[in-house]
Amino acid sequence: MNTDTIETIDITPLFGQDLSLKLQVADRISRICRRHGFFQITGHRIENLKSFTEQALRFFKTLSHEEKMQLASSRFNPNNANKYRGYFPATVNGKEGFDIGNPFLTPDNQLVKSNVLFNELSVWPSEHLLPNFKDFFQNVYAQMTNLAKVLLKGFALAAGQDEHFFDDKIRVDDTMSTLRLNYYPFLENIEAVEVAEDGTRLGCETHRDGTLVTILYQPIEGLQVEDDVAGWIDVPPSESNFVINTGALMSRWTNGVFKAANHRVKFVNMERVSVPFFTEPYFYCPIESFTPKNSAQSLLNETVIYGNYLIESNKKFKEYQN
Repeated sequence: MNTDTIETIDITPLFGQDLSLKLQVADRISRICRRHGFFQITGHRIENLKSFTEQALRFFKTLSHEEKMQLASSRFNPNNANKYRGYFPATVNGKEGFDIGNPFLTPDNQLVKSNVLFNELSVWPSEHLLPNFKDFFQNVYAQMTNLAKVLLKGFALAAGQDEHFFDDKIRVDDTMSTLRLNYYPFLENIEAVEVAEDGTRLGCETHRDGTLVTILYQPIEGLQVEDDVAGWIDVPPSESNFVINTGALMSRWTNGVFKAANHRVKFVNMERVSVPFFTEPYFYCPIESFTPKNSAQSLLNETVIYGNYLIESNKKFKEYQN
């Protein structure tokens, strides 16, 4: 059995002003990201993470199938305009999900008025069906956006940039970050969605996130990350820590130096919830690659506009395939 485990980092210094302490955090992030890019964080300043599960279960267990389908994206409900945000049923990959886009986009936002892809108004269940659900997750989205901006100071320093490098890339009024509620139901006759080459039965297929970074609340066992040396490493569950992992966008931005590792979830037939926050810049953000400090120079990836990159990236995920 593989006894390797991922590290836990206290990110409290990233909220402060002491650059020397921030650099100590950054050094650990740099070392981990050059290996596989997975770690847990404490000191994140978001309280009562158990309420994430409680509120998510309200959505999945209170609403009827018909009420949830009214919130489904156009792939599942052609009467809805949203192509990217909203509910998706368990027929996709064995889990139900609810994608929440930037709740601070308004109808008069020029991106919304111009129908720029991915810049959609979030859909919500009615207040009489789920009182305070919308307010709760709007607040969570705002907290996670702030946490992402703080965390990215550590990533910027880890890559040899000024700590404010990502500040203007993640903007509250037009970030395309996604807050997702995942629900894995207990089903009598459910089958694994995939059987890996090593024979492991999976409840979530092997994949790399396309994001800048993913901030994941994962209070259940089963998550594994692939390491070039150690093989598949278990990521321990936690009801108080977040799991952090670099996505393919961070890897591209750092010219492949920071890794975006494959990960998967082992098949466990039990009711459970996970809540990832996929941190993304704004649609027209230019992704201008650089080579981090203490790395061999190589030909840089060509500059791309994030929205165009995302269109290609999403073709790999079942949730967005036609």
